[in-house]
Amino acid sequence: HYGEMHAGKQGSVSYDIPANTDRLYFCVLAAPGQYNRNAWDDDETNDEQWPYRVKFSGTDLLGNVVIPAGDPTDVDATLEVSLEANSTDYPLHTFNLLNDGVMAKIAKAFKLQPSEIAGATLDAGTVKADGFTGPADGKVAVGLTNPDGTISYAYSANGIGFWIAEDGTAGAWGDGTKIYFEYNAGGYALTVGHRPGASQKGKTYTIKPTMVYNKGGKLHKAVITVKMKF
Repeated sequence: HYGEMHAGKQGSVSYDIPANTDRLYFCVLAAPGQYNRNAWDDDETNDEQWPYRVKFSGTDLLGNVVIPAGDPTDVDATLEVSLEANSTDYPLHTFNLLNDGVMAKIAKAFKLQPSEIAGATLDAGTVKADGFTGPADGKVAVGLTNPDGTISYAYSANGIGFWIAEDGTAGAWGDGTKIYFEYNAGGYALTVGHRPGASQKGKTYTIKPTMVYNKGGKLHKAVITVKMKF
């Protein structure tokens, strides 16, 4: 569905939103009377920029949540998925933490918008560097909560992620680990999978990917308990 196009330096725009609308897009196009010509290239930093300030009422940018007042807190979330033990694929399922509502819970606990959490999440190279013990102030690190409550940052899968032992302990490829997870912070994508032939039909494996946020030297945890049902 498309609304009527409007033009002008100022004014009001209205649009009746159809029932069951999932996403709403508001497009603003600049139309200056004079502008500087730029030769075509793939570098957007040398292009003309015309920023706009917009305010929303009754809705917000996709993914944004209402952040409650107060200090950051810990939070827990739970996900579960049914998987095929006889699958020959390594990745078996990808959760979108934004669509699943998990990021909204974490955002309210950390007092940050989901996009801010994504932007503050450390990449794999930083976490895997020698001497890393946890995120610096204002940063988020993704780890794995072991059964004994400790948090591991010893990534062993691709990028941000772990190969994990049957009991949920962080491990490494080739040491008997059967399952794994990988996380794409920018896409809020949590992928879980197995080593083909290693997972057992009828068994549920529980893993705990964890986001750790440092605010003023105090660490706050978002533990995502994932139940992988084969």
